[in-house]
Amino acid sequence: MVRERRKVASAGRRTAIAVGVLCALLATVLAILYAVPELQPLSTFTAMASALIPYGVLAWGMAVLGILIGGRGLQRLWLVPPLVMLLVQAGWARPYWPVAPPPSASEQGLRVFSANLHNGDADPAATAAAIRAAAPDVVILIEVDDAFLAAPTVRDALAAHTHRVGRSVPGEAPDPSTMMIASTRPLTELGRLPGRFDQYLVGVAGHDTNRPWTLAAVHTINMLTGGRAWDDEAAALARALAPHRGGPLIVAGDFNATVEQQPMRRLWEAGLRNGAADAGAGWVPTYDAGLAPRVAFVAIDHAVTSPSVRVTRFVTVALPGTDHRAISFTAQRV
Repeated sequence: MVRERRKVASAGRRTAIAVGVLCALLATVLAILYAVPELQPLSTFTAMASALIPYGVLAWGMAVLGILIGGRGLQRLWLVPPLVMLLVQAGWARPYWPVAPPPSASEQGLRVFSANLHNGDADPAATAAAIRAAAPDVVILIEVDDAFLAAPTVRDALAAHTHRVGRSVPGEAPDPSTMMIASTRPLTELGRLPGRFDQYLVGVAGHDTNRPWTLAAVHTINMLTGGRAWDDEAAALARALAPHRGGPLIVAGDFNATVEQQPMRRLWEAGLRNGAADAGAGWVPTYDAGLAPRVAFVAIDHAVTSPSVRVTRFVTVALPGTDHRAISFTAQRV
Protein backbone atom coordinates (compact mmCIF):
# COMPACT_ATOMS: atom_id res chain seq x y z
CA MET A 1 0.00 0.00 0.00
CA VAL A 2 2.77 2.40 0.98
CA ARG A 3 4.75 1.39 -2.10
CA GLU A 4 1.76 2.11 -4.33
CA ARG A 5 1.34 5.56 -2.79
CA ARG A 6 5.00 6.28 -3.38
CA LYS A 7 4.65 5.25 -7.04
CA VAL A 8 1.64 7.52 -7.47
CA ALA A 9 3.45 10.42 -5.77
CA SER A 10 6.54 9.83 -7.91
CA ALA A 11 4.45 9.77 -11.09
CA GLY A 12 2.73 12.97 -10.01
CA ARG A 13 6.07 14.70 -9.45
CA ARG A 14 7.33 13.59 -12.87
CA THR A 15 4.18 14.91 -14.49
CA ALA A 16 4.54 18.24 -12.68
CA ILE A 17 8.15 18.58 -13.85
CA ALA A 18 7.19 17.63 -17.41
CA VAL A 19 4.45 20.27 -17.46
CA GLY A 20 6.87 22.81 -15.99
CA VAL A 21 9.51 22.07 -18.63
CA LEU A 22 6.98 22.27 -21.47
CA CYS A 23 5.71 25.62 -20.18
CA ALA A 24 9.29 26.87 -19.90
CA LEU A 25 9.96 25.87 -23.53
CA LEU A 26 6.82 27.67 -24.70
CA ALA A 27 7.71 30.75 -22.68
CA THR A 28 11.25 30.68 -24.08
CA VAL A 29 9.90 30.82 -27.65
CA LEU A 30 7.70 33.80 -26.74
CA ALA A 31 10.63 35.53 -25.01
CA ILE A 32 12.80 35.11 -28.12
CA LEU A 33 10.06 36.57 -30.31
CA TYR A 34 9.86 39.54 -27.95
CA ALA A 35 13.61 40.07 -27.68
CA VAL A 36 14.18 39.70 -31.44
CA PRO A 37 11.05 41.20 -33.03
CA GLU A 38 12.57 40.88 -36.51
CA LEU A 39 11.76 37.17 -36.25
CA GLN A 40 8.03 37.82 -35.93
CA PRO A 41 7.30 38.56 -39.62
CA LEU A 42 9.27 35.56 -40.90
CA SER A 43 6.07 33.57 -41.32
CA THR A 44 2.37 33.63 -40.54
CA PHE A 45 3.03 31.16 -37.70
CA THR A 46 5.69 33.26 -35.97
CA ALA A 47 3.56 36.38 -36.39
CA MET A 48 0.55 34.65 -34.84
CA ALA A 49 2.64 33.15 -32.04
CA SER A 50 4.03 36.56 -31.13
CA ALA A 51 0.49 37.73 -30.32
CA LEU A 52 0.69 35.45 -27.27
CA ILE A 53 3.76 37.17 -25.81
CA PRO A 54 1.73 38.72 -22.94
CA TYR A 55 0.85 35.19 -21.82
CA GLY A 56 4.52 34.42 -21.29
CA VAL A 57 3.99 35.56 -17.68
CA LEU A 58 1.52 32.71 -17.17
CA ALA A 59 3.78 30.21 -18.91
CA TRP A 60 6.77 31.12 -16.74
CA GLY A 61 4.53 31.02 -13.67
CA MET A 62 3.36 27.51 -14.58
CA ALA A 63 6.98 26.46 -15.16
CA VAL A 64 7.94 27.68 -11.68
CA LEU A 65 4.94 25.96 -10.12
CA GLY A 66 5.56 22.66 -11.92
CA ILE A 67 9.21 22.49 -10.87
CA LEU A 68 8.37 23.59 -7.34
CA ILE A 69 5.80 20.81 -6.98
CA GLY A 70 7.75 18.08 -8.73
CA GLY A 71 11.34 18.95 -7.91
CA ARG A 72 13.31 17.29 -5.16
CA GLY A 73 16.75 18.16 -3.82
CA LEU A 74 19.02 19.63 -6.48
CA GLN A 75 16.16 19.57 -8.97
CA ARG A 76 14.84 22.65 -7.19
CA LEU A 77 17.77 24.57 -8.71
CA TRP A 78 15.89 24.34 -11.99
CA LEU A 79 13.62 26.97 -10.49
CA VAL A 80 16.20 29.72 -10.93
CA PRO A 81 16.00 30.34 -14.73
CA PRO A 82 12.18 30.39 -14.98
CA LEU A 83 11.92 32.48 -11.83
CA VAL A 84 14.33 35.05 -13.26
CA MET A 85 12.46 35.06 -16.57
CA LEU A 86 9.15 35.43 -14.75
CA LEU A 87 10.42 38.67 -13.23
CA VAL A 88 11.82 39.84 -16.58
CA GLN A 89 8.54 39.07 -18.35
CA ALA A 90 6.61 40.95 -15.66
CA GLY A 91 8.75 43.96 -16.52
CA TRP A 92 8.00 43.53 -20.21
CA ALA A 93 4.30 43.58 -19.31
CA ARG A 94 4.59 47.08 -17.87
CA PRO A 95 2.14 48.56 -20.47
CA TYR A 96 -0.52 46.37 -18.87
CA TRP A 97 0.10 47.44 -15.28
CA PRO A 98 -2.95 49.30 -13.97
CA VAL A 99 -1.85 52.68 -12.65
CA ALA A 100 -3.59 55.87 -11.64
CA PRO A 101 -4.58 57.88 -14.74
CA PRO A 102 -2.90 61.24 -15.30
CA PRO A 103 -4.74 64.36 -14.15
CA SER A 104 -7.00 65.90 -16.77
CA ALA A 105 -5.76 68.98 -18.53
CA SER A 106 -7.67 72.23 -18.25
CA GLU A 107 -8.81 72.16 -21.89
CA GLN A 108 -11.61 69.98 -23.19
CA GLY A 109 -10.10 66.96 -24.89
CA LEU A 110 -11.20 65.05 -27.96
CA ARG A 111 -13.42 62.01 -27.26
CA VAL A 112 -13.10 59.16 -29.76
CA PHE A 113 -15.07 55.93 -30.21
CA SER A 114 -13.76 53.25 -32.58
CA ALA A 115 -15.33 49.89 -33.43
CA ASN A 116 -14.66 47.11 -35.93
CA LEU A 117 -18.18 45.96 -36.85
CA HIS A 118 -17.16 42.65 -38.47
CA ASN A 119 -18.71 43.36 -41.87
CA GLY A 120 -21.60 45.21 -40.28
CA ASP A 121 -22.60 42.22 -38.11
CA ALA A 122 -22.37 44.15 -34.82
CA ASP A 123 -25.72 44.61 -33.14
CA PRO A 124 -26.97 48.08 -34.20
CA ALA A 125 -28.92 48.75 -31.00
CA ALA A 126 -26.02 47.77 -28.74
CA THR A 127 -23.56 49.81 -30.80
CA ALA A 128 -25.85 52.82 -30.76
CA ALA A 129 -26.25 52.54 -26.99
CA ALA A 130 -22.45 52.38 -26.58
CA ILE A 131 -22.00 55.47 -28.76
CA ARG A 132 -24.59 57.43 -26.80
CA ALA A 133 -22.98 56.39 -23.50
CA ALA A 134 -19.50 57.43 -24.68
CA ALA A 135 -20.74 60.78 -26.10
CA PRO A 136 -17.79 60.94 -28.51
CA ASP A 137 -16.76 63.85 -30.69
CA VAL A 138 -15.53 61.40 -33.34
CA VAL A 139 -16.81 57.92 -34.21
CA ILE A 140 -14.75 55.51 -36.35
CA LEU A 141 -16.74 52.59 -37.78
CA ILE A 142 -14.65 49.89 -39.46
CA GLU A 143 -16.11 47.22 -41.80
CA VAL A 144 -19.36 49.17 -42.05
CA ASP A 145 -22.19 48.78 -44.57
CA ASP A 146 -25.18 50.88 -45.55
CA ALA A 147 -27.63 48.60 -43.78
CA PHE A 148 -25.88 49.15 -40.46
CA LEU A 149 -25.81 52.92 -40.88
CA ALA A 150 -29.47 52.90 -41.89
CA ALA A 151 -30.59 51.14 -38.71
CA PRO A 152 -32.84 53.61 -36.83
CA THR A 153 -30.91 53.29 -33.56
CA VAL A 154 -27.58 53.95 -35.26
CA ARG A 155 -29.01 56.83 -37.28
CA ASP A 156 -30.30 58.43 -34.08
CA ALA A 157 -27.02 57.89 -32.20
CA LEU A 158 -25.07 59.58 -35.01
CA ALA A 159 -27.58 62.36 -35.67
CA ALA A 160 -25.24 65.02 -34.27
CA HIS A 161 -22.22 63.58 -36.12
CA THR A 162 -22.96 65.36 -39.36
CA HIS A 163 -19.36 65.74 -40.58
CA ARG A 164 -18.28 62.56 -42.35
CA VAL A 165 -15.36 61.08 -44.26
CA GLY A 166 -15.22 57.55 -45.68
CA ARG A 167 -17.52 55.09 -47.31
CA SER A 168 -19.74 52.10 -46.68
CA VAL A 169 -20.99 49.44 -49.09
CA PRO A 170 -24.56 49.07 -50.33
CA GLY A 171 -26.92 46.68 -48.60
CA GLU A 172 -25.34 44.00 -46.46
CA ALA A 173 -22.49 43.02 -48.76
CA PRO A 174 -19.48 42.05 -46.61
CA ASP A 175 -16.48 44.25 -47.30
CA PRO A 176 -13.73 44.44 -44.66
CA SER A 177 -12.08 47.40 -46.40
CA THR A 178 -14.76 49.99 -45.59
CA MET A 179 -14.58 52.73 -42.97
CA MET A 180 -16.69 55.71 -41.94
CA ILE A 181 -15.56 58.60 -39.72
CA ALA A 182 -18.43 60.63 -38.27
CA SER A 183 -17.80 63.73 -36.18
CA THR A 184 -19.63 66.49 -34.36
CA ARG A 185 -16.65 68.70 -35.21
CA PRO A 186 -15.81 69.81 -38.77
CA LEU A 187 -13.57 67.36 -40.63
CA THR A 188 -11.02 68.01 -43.35
CA GLU A 189 -9.83 65.02 -45.35
CA LEU A 190 -6.04 65.31 -45.54
CA GLY A 191 -5.46 62.14 -47.54
CA ARG A 192 -5.55 58.36 -47.58
CA LEU A 193 -3.04 56.29 -45.66
CA PRO A 194 -1.27 53.45 -47.49
CA GLY A 195 -2.79 50.01 -47.02
CA ARG A 196 -5.06 47.37 -48.46
CA PHE A 197 -8.08 48.65 -46.52
CA ASP A 198 -9.54 52.15 -46.25
CA GLN A 199 -7.49 54.32 -43.90
CA TYR A 200 -7.91 58.07 -43.60
CA LEU A 201 -5.96 61.04 -42.35
CA VAL A 202 -8.28 63.87 -41.34
CA GLY A 203 -8.10 67.21 -39.61
CA VAL A 204 -10.60 67.62 -36.77
CA ALA A 205 -11.56 71.09 -35.61
CA GLY A 206 -10.82 71.48 -31.92
CA HIS A 207 -13.16 73.00 -29.39
CA ASP A 208 -10.77 75.90 -29.79
CA THR A 209 -11.05 76.22 -33.58
CA ASN A 210 -7.54 77.62 -33.82
CA ARG A 211 -6.09 74.36 -32.54
CA PRO A 212 -7.14 71.48 -34.83
CA TRP A 213 -6.27 67.82 -34.29
CA THR A 214 -4.85 65.39 -36.79
CA LEU A 215 -6.60 62.01 -36.67
CA ALA A 216 -5.45 58.87 -38.46
CA ALA A 217 -8.18 56.21 -38.60
CA VAL A 218 -6.52 52.89 -39.35
CA HIS A 219 -7.36 49.30 -40.24
CA THR A 220 -4.20 47.45 -41.17
CA ILE A 221 -4.12 43.91 -42.55
CA ASN A 222 -3.58 40.93 -40.27
CA MET A 223 -0.77 38.40 -40.37
CA LEU A 224 -2.88 35.77 -42.17
CA THR A 225 -1.93 37.51 -45.42
CA GLY A 226 1.70 36.68 -44.61
CA GLY A 227 4.08 37.96 -41.97
CA ARG A 228 6.07 40.12 -44.39
CA ALA A 229 3.03 41.80 -45.90
CA TRP A 230 1.68 42.45 -42.39
CA ASP A 231 4.91 44.13 -41.31
CA ASP A 232 5.49 45.96 -44.61
CA GLU A 233 2.10 47.65 -44.38
CA ALA A 234 2.84 48.72 -40.82
CA ALA A 235 6.18 50.16 -41.93
CA ALA A 236 4.40 52.15 -44.66
CA LEU A 237 1.93 53.46 -42.08
CA ALA A 238 4.75 54.58 -39.78
CA ARG A 239 6.39 56.44 -42.66
CA ALA A 240 3.12 58.15 -43.61
CA LEU A 241 2.56 59.31 -40.03
CA ALA A 242 6.11 60.62 -39.55
CA PRO A 243 5.43 64.18 -40.85
CA HIS A 244 2.59 64.60 -38.33
CA ARG A 245 4.37 63.49 -35.14
CA GLY A 246 5.25 67.06 -34.19
CA GLY A 247 1.63 68.12 -33.80
CA PRO A 248 -1.42 66.86 -31.90
CA LEU A 249 -1.78 63.47 -33.62
CA ILE A 250 -4.18 60.68 -32.69
CA VAL A 251 -4.02 57.29 -34.42
CA ALA A 252 -6.93 54.97 -33.64
CA GLY A 253 -8.57 51.84 -34.96
CA ASP A 254 -7.83 48.18 -35.61
CA PHE A 255 -4.06 47.68 -35.90
CA ASN A 256 -4.21 43.86 -36.04
CA ALA A 257 -1.16 43.75 -33.75
CA THR A 258 -0.47 43.76 -30.03
CA VAL A 259 1.84 46.30 -28.43
CA GLU A 260 4.69 43.74 -28.38
CA GLN A 261 4.47 42.94 -32.07
CA GLN A 262 6.70 44.44 -34.72
CA PRO A 263 4.04 46.63 -36.40
CA MET A 264 3.27 48.45 -33.15
CA ARG A 265 6.92 48.61 -32.14
CA ARG A 266 7.61 50.54 -35.33
CA LEU A 267 5.26 53.21 -33.99
CA TRP A 268 6.88 53.20 -30.53
CA GLU A 269 10.32 53.52 -32.14
CA ALA A 270 9.00 56.53 -34.07
CA GLY A 271 8.21 58.25 -30.77
CA LEU A 272 4.46 57.64 -30.66
CA ARG A 273 2.76 56.69 -27.40
CA ASN A 274 0.49 53.89 -26.21
CA GLY A 275 -2.73 55.59 -25.11
CA ALA A 276 -4.03 52.70 -22.98
CA ALA A 277 -0.77 52.64 -21.01
CA ASP A 278 -0.79 56.43 -20.59
CA ALA A 279 -4.33 56.22 -19.23
CA GLY A 280 -3.37 53.44 -16.79
CA ALA A 281 -6.05 51.20 -18.27
CA GLY A 282 -4.25 47.94 -17.43
CA TRP A 283 -4.99 44.74 -19.34
CA VAL A 284 -7.69 45.63 -21.89
CA PRO A 285 -7.89 42.97 -24.63
CA THR A 286 -10.14 43.77 -27.58
CA TYR A 287 -10.26 40.70 -29.84
CA ASP A 288 -11.84 37.29 -29.29
CA ALA A 289 -11.26 35.77 -32.76
CA GLY A 290 -14.75 34.28 -32.51
CA LEU A 291 -13.45 31.58 -30.16
CA ALA A 292 -15.50 32.67 -27.14
CA PRO A 293 -18.17 35.29 -27.76
CA ARG A 294 -17.54 38.54 -25.92
CA VAL A 295 -14.42 37.17 -24.17
CA ALA A 296 -11.42 38.99 -25.66
CA PHE A 297 -7.89 37.64 -25.20
CA VAL A 298 -5.52 39.93 -27.14
CA ALA A 299 -5.39 43.71 -27.53
CA ILE A 300 -5.18 44.76 -31.20
CA ASP A 301 -7.39 47.88 -31.20
CA HIS A 302 -5.45 50.86 -29.93
CA ALA A 303 -5.26 54.58 -29.33
CA VAL A 304 -1.82 55.92 -30.26
CA THR A 305 -0.72 59.53 -29.88
CA SER A 306 2.12 61.89 -30.63
CA PRO A 307 4.30 63.07 -27.71
CA SER A 308 2.26 66.26 -27.32
CA VAL A 309 -0.94 64.31 -26.60
CA ARG A 310 -1.95 62.07 -23.69
CA VAL A 311 -4.88 59.69 -23.42
CA THR A 312 -6.48 60.29 -20.01
CA ARG A 313 -9.32 57.77 -20.28
CA PHE A 314 -9.38 54.42 -22.13
CA VAL A 315 -12.07 51.75 -21.88
CA THR A 316 -13.34 48.89 -24.03
CA VAL A 317 -16.97 48.03 -24.74
CA ALA A 318 -18.29 44.58 -25.66
CA LEU A 319 -20.54 44.65 -28.76
CA PRO A 320 -22.65 41.58 -29.64
CA GLY A 321 -22.19 40.34 -33.20
CA THR A 322 -18.59 41.39 -33.73
CA ASP A 323 -15.29 39.74 -32.78
CA HIS A 324 -13.84 43.05 -31.53
CA ARG A 325 -14.53 45.19 -28.51
CA ALA A 326 -14.99 48.85 -29.25
CA ILE A 327 -12.55 51.31 -27.71
CA SER A 328 -13.58 54.64 -26.19
CA PHE A 329 -11.02 57.19 -25.07
CA THR A 330 -10.31 60.84 -24.37
CA ALA A 331 -7.16 62.54 -25.68
CA GLN A 332 -5.81 65.84 -24.41
CA ARG A 333 -2.94 68.10 -25.37
CA VAL A 334 -0.08 68.44 -22.90
